[in-house]
Amino acid sequence: MPYLDYHQSKGYLLPPCLEELILGDHMARVVNGGVDLLDIPRIDYY
Repeated sequence: MPYLDYHQSKGYLLPPCLEELILGDHMARVVNGGVDLLDIPRIDYY
């Protein structure tokens, strides 16, 4: 099986996990936690 050329400038083979890219104390985690607390089926009902 031949190996493929490796170039550092190429992008990821798979998209990176956002959990690894966002710092633990970033505001995005606070917003995500608030959205998780919403009762989405109840909001969608109205």
